[in-house]
Amino acid sequence: GGGGIGATLNTAFSRYEFDTAAAILLVIIGIVMVLEYASSHLRKWVQ
Repeated sequence: GGGGIGATLNTAFSRYEFDTAAAILLVIIGIVMVLEYASSHLRKWVQ
């Protein structure tokens, strides 16, 4: 995965650290949203 983020997420879940797991998931979702936004604008700029 992305630099071992899945292992970190799995460890957080196995230790019942749901606040940490939720934070990791929110960061992942945020990064994906930013990359999708940037990709969309880059595609429009290139065309």
